[in-house]
Amino acid sequence: MASRILPVKIHDLDPEDKALLETELEGILRSIEFIYKSAGVNRPLRANEDHPHDNLNKTYYRDQINKVANAIKGIISCLNPDSKKQISRLKQNVIDPHDFTEPIPDSSSGHLTNEVLPGPTSGKSVYGKLLITVFSLIILILGVIGFVGWFRNYSDRINKLTTYSTIPVESTLMDSYGRYPYFSISPDGRIIAYGSDEGIYLRSLSDFSIKLLEETEGATQIAFSPDGQYLAFEKEGYIFKINITGSQKTVIHSMGLGSSGIYWGSDMNIYFGPGFGSEGIWKISANGGEPEQITSVVDSMGENSHWYPQLLPDSKTLILTALGPSYGSSDSRIIVKNLESGERKVLIDKAIFGRYLFNDYILFANEEGYIFTIPFNIHKLKVKGEAEPVLSGVNTATAGGAVFLSVSETGNLVFLPRDNNPLNIIDVVDRAGKLIYHDSIPITTLERMGHGWSSMSIAPSGNSIAVTGRSYSRTDIWLLNLNTGITERITFDPAEEEYPVWSPDGNAIAYTAPMNGNTRRLFVKDLRIADNPRLIRTWPLHLHLTSWSSDGKWLAAYEYTSTKGTDCYAISVDSSEFIPIASGRANESNGQFSFNGKWLAFQSDETGRSEIYVVSFPRLESKRQISEEGGELPHWDRNGKFIYYISNGYMIANSVESGNEFRKGKHLKLFLANASNFEVSPDGQKFYLARKNDKRPNQPLHLITNWFGEIENKSGK
Repeated sequence: MASRILPVKIHDLDPEDKALLETELEGILRSIEFIYKSAGVNRPLRANEDHPHDNLNKTYYRDQINKVANAIKGIISCLNPDSKKQISRLKQNVIDPHDFTEPIPDSSSGHLTNEVLPGPTSGKSVYGKLLITVFSLIILILGVIGFVGWFRNYSDRINKLTTYSTIPVESTLMDSYGRYPYFSISPDGRIIAYGSDEGIYLRSLSDFSIKLLEETEGATQIAFSPDGQYLAFEKEGYIFKINITGSQKTVIHSMGLGSSGIYWGSDMNIYFGPGFGSEGIWKISANGGEPEQITSVVDSMGENSHWYPQLLPDSKTLILTALGPSYGSSDSRIIVKNLESGERKVLIDKAIFGRYLFNDYILFANEEGYIFTIPFNIHKLKVKGEAEPVLSGVNTATAGGAVFLSVSETGNLVFLPRDNNPLNIIDVVDRAGKLIYHDSIPITTLERMGHGWSSMSIAPSGNSIAVTGRSYSRTDIWLLNLNTGITERITFDPAEEEYPVWSPDGNAIAYTAPMNGNTRRLFVKDLRIADNPRLIRTWPLHLHLTSWSSDGKWLAAYEYTSTKGTDCYAISVDSSEFIPIASGRANESNGQFSFNGKWLAFQSDETGRSEIYVVSFPRLESKRQISEEGGELPHWDRNGKFIYYISNGYMIANSVESGNEFRKGKHLKLFLANASNFEVSPDGQKFYLARKNDKRPNQPLHLITNWFGEIENKSGK
């Protein structure tokens, strides 16, 4: 095409752009200089922008027509067969007077002239040529006007052209459980921000440059400000704000553990859901301050939590996803709430991730990865017509109702496709950290239990592991036989069933599942009989089980709140009794009973960093700090001689005496663990490490530009 197209250069190119073009052309870039320059010449004005007050470039529409006409006239003149003669005549006008054969007239007898006088012509001939010239000019002007109109329509068609491409990225763009997307596109559709181990990257779609924002390591969910100049992001339970230049990083709010999406509204408030959305949606000024709760979960509507808020352009209406106990589309709905009147209504049932599109559509999805749009009247807050499927194969969350896509106000769409490769693997190592190959768990085995599984618990016999298997809004408890590699799913409720613990005799498993509102249910599943799991009690907040006492009477667990973080409890299996182990302002979690039942280890960040502590049970006396340089995930050795935990990435074995009296001994650094969770075999010789699957390929982001045009075509507009 380069040999058939003659570019018209309107503005001087940047050197790097010129080099890029010449690389593509495989030669020197040649172009016609568009010398008629003024503001607005780089974009055709539309007919309704005739006056400078009606367009951004402050220029007259007729000026553009004249510029195009003059440019075309110049080009035609150069292509005219007689142009050489005309150019030759022009050259004669500036030759030296000595070249003339005729004498130069005296200045007193007339005007000095350097023109070559034409031969005699008749008046009729001059008049005919004048008519031809005028007629030609009229034709030319009409042609130019037609060309400009055609070019304007052609440009509009080009601007609405939908294109597809992929963008390679440096990370998985999601958390290790597959719940949250770690990317967002700017409102103008020009920049994609995404999180990685190094921090937040900004990728420009205009020049393909990449920029890393310093001090953003560990950033998760990301939202652009309305003007695209700032980012709000979540990191370690805080909401931060940072300029896209990388400067002015500030803390907006400490929201506790977990978030159900953040959105930066046009009213300059940031909307978010603390505590995994179980406490509704809150807002806080982008400059900081006190947060304000604006929605509440309605138990009678079957709601479990509120996720992914978005403020509509009227700045008074909020759209969000109200999740049911399944945390997927089967029992969830898209609702809108008027923030002034408090009125709320259901827009779409059995749907997740409702987003308002700026072409007056609502986008939503189901857990199978199908994306739908439906026309939306923003004034009446009503959907109209029928929903149309517009995309498929998009990644959806394992829990929480997220869809891994982002749409700009201008209609550019980025999304991640589905990928069933496990996000985590289980490595089996010895006490020196050396991999035990014959005990390795194949990837195909892990795939059967779900690509985003999140917790595991080893049986007292050491022959099986219970796993929380997560996959596309489906969370169940699975058993993995370590001897045969056989997997078995043991829970079938649509609700999110998670965090199993084994009974001391290995015959039963306890786990939790959500109910309406904040309420969680505690179940016990007897593995010896074909019967439904037994509901033993309910709990008012989100709850994770971590251990079962050796006498079978108590379950260790921790709950989530947005104000107090996590609190650790011992909950009776056979009664309504419970014991607060640690429920202060600090985050306390991961309680573990010793195998003689006399002591309980847990972790707490009461000193400012997480450390391991031990208290007597059930009297909660003789509190001791075990770790010295930070610690997480305590596990007891079965003979009571060691407490294992992870500190600064290393597996630590701390010797202890845990009879009637407790004594702390020396700690030994075993190996570099780099694990998000672990279990220890009954003999203390094998460690099962849950690690990030580094061999999982990073799916590229898929980009669709001018996606709104495709939606309109599919809807018949």
